[in-house]
Amino acid sequence: MAGKPILVNTGTEMANFVENEKCGLVIEGKDLVRIKEAILRLKENPELCRQLGENGRKAYEQKYSWRIMEQRLKDLYLNLNQKYSSPN
Repeated sequence: MAGKPILVNTGTEMANFVENEKCGLVIEGKDLVRIKEAILRLKENPELCRQLGENGRKAYEQKYSWRIMEQRLKDLYLNLNQKYSSPN
């Protein structure tokens, strides 16, 4: 949402999100060398930072903003209500 690239640990749902949205780097969180390399990669490549941040911001605006998530939640509740309140 902030338009900044993020670093996340491998093997997590957030890693899948970051890979799908191309909004950050996925690294092995226990490997300090990899963490350092990722930070330096971002520091030394402002264009990469800009692009990853832009991708994250776009994902937020198009898929995950509160306005969008609020509507998804309302639709979910409406569907549940219809499913469980209709006579069988």
